[in-house]
Amino acid sequence: MKNLLILSLLILGCFSGYAQLPQWNQAKKDRLTKMCEQQLTKVLLVYQNGKLVFEYGDQKQDYNIFSMRKSMVSLLYGIYANEGKINLNANLKKLGIDDFNKLTEQEKEATIMDLLKAKSGVYHQAAYETPGMMKNRPKRGSHKPGTHWFYNNWDFNALTTIFEKTTGKTVFAAFKEKIADPLKFQDYDIKKQSYIREAGVSMHEATIWRLSGRDLLKLGINLLNQGKQDNKVVIPVQWIDRSTKVYSELGILGGYGLCWWVASRGEHYPFVKFPDRSFSARGTGEQSLVVVPARNMVIVHLTEVNSPKDKMMHVVTFGRMLKLVMKP
Repeated sequence: MKNLLILSLLILGCFSGYAQLPQWNQAKKDRLTKMCEQQLTKVLLVYQNGKLVFEYGDQKQDYNIFSMRKSMVSLLYGIYANEGKINLNANLKKLGIDDFNKLTEQEKEATIMDLLKAKSGVYHQAAYETPGMMKNRPKRGSHKPGTHWFYNNWDFNALTTIFEKTTGKTVFAAFKEKIADPLKFQDYDIKKQSYIREAGVSMHEATIWRLSGRDLLKLGINLLNQGKQDNKVVIPVQWIDRSTKVYSELGILGGYGLCWWVASRGEHYPFVKFPDRSFSARGTGEQSLVVVPARNMVIVHLTEVNSPKDKMMHVVTFGRMLKLVMKP
C-alpha cells in the first residue's frame, strides 16, 4: 500500500510538472558560484517556489540594463492603456509622430501595437542603434506596418516619445509612480536615469535605465504573481498575458511578444529548453530578467558594461549557465 502511494505521488508529480522543477543542493550552488566567478557575471539571483534559492553578487548595485528598457516601457503601456489613457490602436499620423527624414503616409499608418510588436515598417535611422541594426535594417517602404518583424530601435524610441507626449509624464517618473514605488524598490533613483539623443539622426531619444538586481527581482516576482502586490494590482494580468504571447516566431530565439522575448516550442536561450510562455527582458551583455511561470521561477542576471569597448558576455555563455540553473 505504501509503495502504491509513493508510485501515485510520482506519477502525479510527473503530470503536474513538479518532477521537472530544478533542485538545489550545495554541489549545484557551488558549481554555479564558480561559473559566476569565472565569467563576467556581477549578479545572479534565482527565486523559486517563494524563496531565493541562489544569490551571487551585490544585489544593491544598479547597472545599465540596456535593451531591457523596452520591456519596462511595455509595462507602462499596459498600465496606462488599462486606465484608458492610451489608445493602443492609434496610429502615428493621429499621434502626430514624424522624424527628420519625413515619414511616408504608409509609415504613418503604423499603430502603437505595431511598434510594441517591433513591426512598425518604419525603417528610419534611430538613436542608440547597434552596427547589426544598421546593417540589417530593411529599406524604407519595403514592408507595410504590421507585416514584418525587425528588432528596430526606431520603434522602441518612438514608443518613449509617444508615451511622454500622450501622458505628459516622463517614462522614468511614470515607472516610479506606477511600478517602483508600489513594488517597494530599494535602489531606483530617478536622477540616475537618462536620455540619449543623436543630433541629425532621429527626433526620438533612446533611454538609459539603471536598476539593481534586487529591484529587478521584485518586478519579476510581481509578474510571476500575475501583477499583484499586497492584494493590489500593480500590472494588469491581462497585459502580462497579452504582452507575453508570441506575435512573431523567431526560430532558435523562440518568439517575440510586446517588447518581451517569449519561449516558443522550448526555444528561448541556447543549450537549454524552456517551458512555453516563459518570457524575458534582455539587454546588451546578457542583462536579463527571466520569468518561468511553469517552474514558479524568476532569474535575474547582470553584468557591467560601460562602453562598446568593454568585454561582453555572450548569450551562449549565459545559455550554459541557464542550463545548470534549470537542471532538475
